[in-house]
Amino acid sequence: MDDIDPREITKLKRRRGVVRASITRIRTKTRELEGTESPNQGDAAKHIAEKLDSLDTDFRRLHLELVDLLDDDELLSNEQDILDEVDDNIIDLKMRLLPIMKLTTNLKSERGLVSRKLAHFHGALRSIDEAISSLDSPDKHVLIQHKEQLIDTKRNLRGIHDNLMALDLAEEDELLRMHSDLERLHFDCSVKLKMLVSESVSDIDSTESKGIRLPKLDVPVFDGNILNWRRFWEKFSVSIHERSSLADSEKLVYLQHALKDGSAKGVIEGLSQSGENYAEAVDCLRSRYNRPRLIHQTHVKMIFEAPALKEGTGKELRKLHDTV
Repeated sequence: MDDIDPREITKLKRRRGVVRASITRIRTKTRELEGTESPNQGDAAKHIAEKLDSLDTDFRRLHLELVDLLDDDELLSNEQDILDEVDDNIIDLKMRLLPIMKLTTNLKSERGLVSRKLAHFHGALRSIDEAISSLDSPDKHVLIQHKEQLIDTKRNLRGIHDNLMALDLAEEDELLRMHSDLERLHFDCSVKLKMLVSESVSDIDSTESKGIRLPKLDVPVFDGNILNWRRFWEKFSVSIHERSSLADSEKLVYLQHALKDGSAKGVIEGLSQSGENYAEAVDCLRSRYNRPRLIHQTHVKMIFEAPALKEGTGKELRKLHDTV
């Protein structure tokens, strides 16, 4: 190995040192990238990772060329220490760049999903708007259908709004503009539908306009508490349901008035006020509230939640007795 030119070794070390310095500069860039937030953050991290791979290849090639020229064990050991240090730095940088690239990929995927949802609901609202605008003589069933569609769309738009807030977008972002346009379109459709509903005359109003009044009967009230269902239905059956003198459309009116605002009223709220829907309304209520097992569980729960006896007085015992 005496014929080795020391200048060649010096030149290889210098070239390898330039590559090593570039890796050090990448560490600085990575630190700066971790401290900033921008839409292009992932692309920048990907570019740095590619540059790091290239520098890693160059460093190893120059290192092997240099090692081939050395025959001193101490020098070889020092060179191995340098290689290990560079390897550790490269692994550390790659581990720090990976979550930045992954986060940006997830954000792009989420943006794409939200964008597709917005486009879908834009088409749906356009279809509803065209359908409402083309109605010459409003049909009650059609109006109810469009109303339900608008309610569902409004609920979905709220969900998309939550997704947009999670993305932490800039105020001028295109997705926010699209969502704002959909909100306005939904509002316009709702206004048009409300005007059509106000022009449509319900069965009750048309009946009253002819001077016909439903007979005043003692109709029980149901508040949506499942424990009160059986008692309510027994009274309603006697006073309304089993009366052959009442038409199904009249029974449906009585039933709707018997339900207080809340869960019970919501069960049949979407049904139109026509006689053919009375049987369906009764079935809906029975399937929701006529559930013996659930009633039994509710009774047991109330017993367990009854106030504990603190002093054992007669008043406390009577209260517990009444609850049971």
